[in-house]
Amino acid sequence: MRPSVRLHRLAAILLVVFLLTTVWAAYYLYAETHPTGGAPSSTVVATYAEAGANSFAAALRPSELYNNSTEIYGGNVTLFTAITTWVNVSLLYLLTVNRTASIQVNESFVVTLSTSAWSKTLYTVTNGTIVPATSAVALETRYSVNISAVVALAQTIGTELGYPSVTFALTLQPTYASSIVVGAATEAISSTPVFNLTFSGATVRPGGLDYRASGELAVPAPSSTSSPNAAVAIVALLASAGGLGGSAYVATRRPDEPELAPLGELLDPYAEAVAETGPLPVGATVVPIGRLVDLVKVADTLGKPILRPSVGADLPPELVVLDGGVAYRYRHGEVPSGPTPAPTASGNAPAAAAAGEPEANPVAAVLIERLRNETERLRTAQLEPWLSGVATDLARRSIDRLRNRQYEEATKAIDGLSRLLTDAALVAPERNRARARRRERS
Repeated sequence: MRPSVRLHRLAAILLVVFLLTTVWAAYYLYAETHPTGGAPSSTVVATYAEAGANSFAAALRPSELYNNSTEIYGGNVTLFTAITTWVNVSLLYLLTVNRTASIQVNESFVVTLSTSAWSKTLYTVTNGTIVPATSAVALETRYSVNISAVVALAQTIGTELGYPSVTFALTLQPTYASSIVVGAATEAISSTPVFNLTFSGATVRPGGLDYRASGELAVPAPSSTSSPNAAVAIVALLASAGGLGGSAYVATRRPDEPELAPLGELLDPYAEAVAETGPLPVGATVVPIGRLVDLVKVADTLGKPILRPSVGADLPPELVVLDGGVAYRYRHGEVPSGPTPAPTASGNAPAAAAAGEPEANPVAAVLIERLRNETERLRTAQLEPWLSGVATDLARRSIDRLRNRQYEEATKAIDGLSRLLTDAALVAPERNRARARRRERS
């Protein structure tokens, strides 16, 4: 059973309403089941700081540069291989927390001699400590560097490889893997405060004396996994989705055809423009019009009356607008099937209908007929060459606008062509008389 037109319209309105409520209910359910702001917030329970205090003491041969001193201590200084014998390095790592915590520090210490082309590990060792309740842990590593031995080893490797280098580095790399536990918060930390001695020619430059880092320990805030409003949101979503499906089912079904109003009721606004008449003339080309309002537009455009011819009792009532050999016909309660010719005395269709013209908009049909009439006038008119060119251009423009269904522009072009031909017809006699007078004078 198909829905009535009124029910069909109501279903279309409800379809939009339920679509909006479904979207709202879905968003409301999402908001109730997902905390706002993305990931749950966290609470900071402690802060920590790391410090790497690397230092050295160099043993020297007496020299004028250092006032015959035999020791010099770490800083941003340059050492010289000719007078430096040993460099005793101290690597101190300190981890502090702003409250009592369980702290564990594990160290992996590696000494490497390297150039841009090769690298050799000289020493490795591991170290570690764990303190269950403290606020600071320190770990110190010492390493002594024999300067002449390092230089000799680098030269030996360069000679063996056939790749000598005057620049190489001795790297002391401690890697600290630490962990801090404060209550339920645990933080894993990894740091590498590297110290290096760069040998370049006859000089040695220390680097990596200081290291600093800091961070926080945090625990996530408890998040609610359920909401009392979530059940309400689910019920609202299900109800709205059901209404959406029902209204969509009704709205997508084809409604029953509305009852056709009586012709007399439709003709009330146009009663003065309708005239009773006899049957259609034999041989007229019939252009079916689907709606009475379209027939009224055709009558207004052509400036013709609306005729109501008498028809047989078994035929539906009809209204007609005659324009020459064309009859624009509206039959009450009939769906038009395209232009058809009226029957002739011989029973044959006229030539225009036999041409198989396509069904067109009623206004377009009127414009096409007007254009035919104006084209016929143009064909027989005696115009000046330039004026004939203008008229031809207007005719072509009218055809283009009709093909593109630009009816308003087509109407303007046809009106222009009509005025041009009318003015030319009025001026032609006077122009001919002027030409005759000129011939008489010559």
